[in-house]
Amino acid sequence: MERTTTGTVRGLLRGLAAGEALGAASPGAGGVLRHGVAAQLACASAEGLLRAGTGTDPVAEVHAAYRRWSQRYRAFAASGPSLLHEDRGPSGATSRALATGAAGTLRDPLTTSAGWHAVVRALPVAALGLTEDGADSAVALTAARTAVLTHGHVTAAPAGIAALVAAAALRGTPLTGAVGHALAAAVLAGLDARAVWAADAAVRAAHRTPGDPQLAEVLGGGPACTGVLAAAVYAVLSHPREPRLALRLALTAPRAAGAGALAGAWLGAAHGPEALPARVDVADVLDALADRLTDGVGGRRGA
Repeated sequence: MERTTTGTVRGLLRGLAAGEALGAASPGAGGVLRHGVAAQLACASAEGLLRAGTGTDPVAEVHAAYRRWSQRYRAFAASGPSLLHEDRGPSGATSRALATGAAGTLRDPLTTSAGWHAVVRALPVAALGLTEDGADSAVALTAARTAVLTHGHVTAAPAGIAALVAAAALRGTPLTGAVGHALAAAVLAGLDARAVWAADAAVRAAHRTPGDPQLAEVLGGGPACTGVLAAAVYAVLSHPREPRLALRLALTAPRAAGAGALAGAWLGAAHGPEALPARVDVADVLDALADRLTDGVGGRRGA
């Protein structure tokens, strides 16, 4: 299959949803996976990015989209009721923060939560990196700012790194190079060094001892936001050319839904939507959003 930008953005969103669902053990009827909360929040992130016009702060639009999601509205639905209106599990930190109406910032986070939803939902920000020049800083800082809208400062750097890996993969960089590029860009963007160290430890572990579920478990410990980042890095670098093996390894991590969502998104971005053949119940919605992100957000960056 020919690799296209739209195809890889579709792969990112499909891989995120599939990885989360597999990690949460959420099969649906006929072998179709039931999407989870992180997939819904990622769709809200995409909506916010799409609503942001030239000169508009995309993070403000993302926060507005999260608030609509918290009320179970979805203005970007094509027509009729959507599966994304459904309650698909706990999202306590996000929902409690959104209920206040306030928005956290990098200087003044709203909460101290270290939950991984803040990292995974930032992945659509990678669409800002569909052009090379000057994109890394925008990707890193925008993703970090979306994380602290509802979560603690500790989530900012993992969200930025996760989006940077995805952005590099969308531009066609193999995952081994994408991770290295992301860590260097995270340092230049001034993201918290602790997250960079956690991801770098996973890089070194994958080089020394790839494919070890016990290492995935160890690396995935600690705060949820850095744990899922490290476990996903270890998994995709253990099997960078074998998406199914990489995802299977990510799913052995302690927070399997989060690590699976991150690894699945990166693998889909790098290898396309058919790399992970698992079917997700909202695949059509994800594909439509992917195409709009490519034409809208990516188009604005390239204009």
